[in-house]
Amino acid sequence: MKIAFFICSISKNNPGIGGHFFSLLETLNQLSKNHEVFIINIGVKKAISLNKSPYKTYYVIEQKPRLFKIHKAVRNIIEDENPDILHSFDSIAYFWSRTASFMLKIPCSITKCGGVNNKFFPYTKHLVLFSKENELFFKQLKKFKKTNTYLIPNRISEFQDDKRRIGVIEDKLGDRNLDFKFLRISRIGPYYQKSALQLVSLVNKLNEDGIRCSFIFVGAVEDEKCFEELKSLSKGNGFFFIEKEMTNNAKEVLSVADAVLGTGRSFMEAACKAKILLSPIKDSSIPLLIDGENFQEAFKYNFSERIFVENYNGEKNYQNIRKIINDGEKEKYGEFSKALFKEYFDASKIPDKYEVMFKNMSYSNTYKMLDFFLHGLYVIRALIKK
Repeated sequence: MKIAFFICSISKNNPGIGGHFFSLLETLNQLSKNHEVFIINIGVKKAISLNKSPYKTYYVIEQKPRLFKIHKAVRNIIEDENPDILHSFDSIAYFWSRTASFMLKIPCSITKCGGVNNKFFPYTKHLVLFSKENELFFKQLKKFKKTNTYLIPNRISEFQDDKRRIGVIEDKLGDRNLDFKFLRISRIGPYYQKSALQLVSLVNKLNEDGIRCSFIFVGAVEDEKCFEELKSLSKGNGFFFIEKEMTNNAKEVLSVADAVLGTGRSFMEAACKAKILLSPIKDSSIPLLIDGENFQEAFKYNFSERIFVENYNGEKNYQNIRKIINDGEKEKYGEFSKALFKEYFDASKIPDKYEVMFKNMSYSNTYKMLDFFLHGLYVIRALIKK
């Protein structure tokens, strides 16, 4: 079977560095064992994350929202390649895959890669979801009553460290390299600022209580105000690595840290490296230490800032973090972390999950013109905003 994968890169400054690009590549790594796959990258610039991709990639690059011009280019690619299935990894790319699906009578589907439940999401017959939160939301919507949903949580494969870049970080830390080190890998901007501030608050509080620790941020700057705020609040306890050399495929530096504040994919990558796992939590000044009691609740929200834990006790959470640091329980916790990876996040289970969907797929002429029109407006708005 031949499968075309669509994904958009519409950021003008840092196109194609989001976690869902790496989720796409991991999906291809697994599915390419049994299927022929290729990528169509639509956007204002080529996606950075696809630069070293081993898969055939077509780029449809257009600076303005010229929908018909983009559609023509996409259609030409599809007619030449003649895939059996069109699958998108974001709702903007899906606009063109669903159009090609209708014109060329090819089954199509889409993955929603976690995140908030938006007011608008385009209709689809086949929908892959990363989180239980998203699954519950779509199942109760009348619009998606006849949609086949597939819960396939984000997964990763084990990966190697980049010792050179880890060395760069350690050199910059100097004597602070002896600290207990927290790490956050994410873009620096409004969307991730709450979780970033939680980590800054935790590290500052620990240092005030006599526990020597520091935090490391690796990520591209999307908003200078957010960046300046983090630096001003860090009290000398923070180190920032924002260069492209450091931010591309940043998972390879995870081993530099003792604990990782992760969301979605970055949480799973930290579990793969047997790190102490922290996640954002709603209405708290510090992040949540993940343990056997709260893991399922955090997993439900894909380890995002929307996590809500009933009867959450902030002081108890803080003391649990202190206990792990003071009592030297890093190795014991690492065993728990690695077990989570093996049970829930191992990418080797991806093919079986997707095969179920592929077997159910056939071309559907249920096009929903009003939804398509609204989808077009949604795409134009997104392109203009970027």
